[in-house]
Amino acid sequence: MSSVSKYLVFGTTMTSVKGASFIWLDSFTKVKKVAAQPMLEMYSSLYNYAVTLSRIACYMDLAGDGIKNASKHF
Repeated sequence: MSSVSKYLVFGTTMTSVKGASFIWLDSFTKVKKVAAQPMLEMYSSLYNYAVTLSRIACYMDLAGDGIKNASKHF
């Protein structure tokens, strides 16, 4: 996503990508966020990835090198 925002310009100027909007819905408060920049989408993807790795680490077997592998995921 950072390379997308680096090479493409989003907004309303003549040389930008028009009409692209990034919509994100907060799962707790049900608030809908709309942004013209892809950064909100990038941050929500990184958050989801971090939650996935933490969940994997919580359910890992801790025998042997399990503690070391779980701490890498956390």
